[in-house]
Amino acid sequence: MEQNPFAQSSSQSVPPTHDKKKVYISILIIAILMFGIFYIVRQFGEQRNRRIKEDMIQRLGEQQDVSVSTKVEMINRINEGNSSLPTEQETVEARTTKEELIKRLK
Repeated sequence: MEQNPFAQSSSQSVPPTHDKKKVYISILIIAILMFGIFYIVRQFGEQRNRRIKEDMIQRLGEQQDVSVSTKVEMINRINEGNSSLPTEQETVEARTTKEELIKRLK
């Protein structure tokens, strides 16, 4: 009689199920590892954002053609989380407004 290699024989045993305690422990370990990875990635992201902010503030301080009040406003925008520096258009508008105020005062 030919044996079918794909048929399961009744003598084969099903692998034993895991103990519930072991399953809970392994789930707990996986959860702790995932939390640790998430925490590390978040720390690297915050560190990167902090470096970007410091670099933006340093570059802003090096600009000579921007008034102090405009620099203070830009630094406040950076620290609030709106870390985009003003566009060239906004900088030009701030300069023209300043020039208009100076003309009015004279």
